[in-house]
Amino acid sequence: MSNTLALEGRKYNIFCNTIAPVAISRMTEDIFPDEIKPLLKPVNVAPLVAYLCHEDCEETGGLFEVGAGWVGKLRWQRANGAVCLKSDQGITPESAQSAPPPSGPPVTSDNPSDAVGHVLPTNNFEYTSRDVMLYNLGVGVSTQQSDYLKFLFELNQDFCVLPTFGVIPAFSALQSLLSGDVPGMNSINPARILHGEQFLEVVKPIPTSGTLRNEAVVTDVLDKKSGAVILMDINSYDENNDLILHNQFSTFAVGSGGFGGKRSSDKAVVTVKPPDRAPTPVCQRRRASIRLPSIG
Repeated sequence: MSNTLALEGRKYNIFCNTIAPVAISRMTEDIFPDEIKPLLKPVNVAPLVAYLCHEDCEETGGLFEVGAGWVGKLRWQRANGAVCLKSDQGITPESAQSAPPPSGPPVTSDNPSDAVGHVLPTNNFEYTSRDVMLYNLGVGVSTQQSDYLKFLFELNQDFCVLPTFGVIPAFSALQSLLSGDVPGMNSINPARILHGEQFLEVVKPIPTSGTLRNEAVVTDVLDKKSGAVILMDINSYDENNDLILHNQFSTFAVGSGGFGGKRSSDKAVVTVKPPDRAPTPVCQRRRASIRLPSIG
């Protein structure tokens, strides 16, 4: 709950942290030895509370242990991990147990350039008006804007889809890219890929519900030495076979470079440069602050 409040409250300048205190109370006064009881007074916890509530404190989403004059911040850490999935067998307890621990970047045994021109299996993306409304809510649409009901009410005469929804149907093609059936891609670790850049062209208005057919092809593969950049074009067609969306994904595969490929491509869509001028609207918000009574 604390993490959620920290994430959701950030845009409103609401900071939230969690404290795990160690201190003497009426429940624990018979547990601790007498010699350490003076150190475990609640007064030794209070300064951290005051610090986290101070208007100059930038900490948020943290978990702190505190007691006896000691303060420690806890954090989650993740190991490099290992790939246990085999495309022909799936993942099993035996494969998970026998997966070798990773030792640095994966060794590239094949040439990712062999994937250029490979056509991925066609897949369909089905969605309803409910999915559209949930997406619109998820990106911040609300009824506070007088003309935004058309994004949240399916019976509104102007009910429509936000253009950025056009990225969602194409994401399913990424699963096919990492299926193990694409030439040159067997050495790419799915746990080490990053979404680099995204181009979207809305060719025709996006239907508020229906089925879109995705046709994807690996357009180019670039060698960035520390990794490989995979360019993939996805066209989405409606039930009348009309082209609705064109997406180009730029996916960075960490550790899969060094295969001797080119570093740039003329097949990458050139995006429009931002105008060289001051921004049209400017919004400034003051950070909220909480003042507590003095302690002691």
